[in-house]
Amino acid sequence: MAVYRQQVEKSHHDLVNLLTQQMTIILNPMMADHESKFERLARQVEQIARIVDYDKGEGHNARENNEGFGNGF
Repeated sequence: MAVYRQQVEKSHHDLVNLLTQQMTIILNPMMADHESKFERLARQVEQIARIVDYDKGEGHNARENNEGFGNGF
């Protein structure tokens, strides 16, 4: 019975290792893609902030900045 238990534990260990390898193969590219998208979004937000001159305090209150436009609906 002990030999059978050792074989089952070894088989289980091998399956866990295989699953870990497969998850790494699948998830690493996904995480890299996610990171690059986040970096791209951060750059776009920085560009938008420069466009609206966010650092000087302009563009902070969209309601005040758009008062003259009225409701388009």
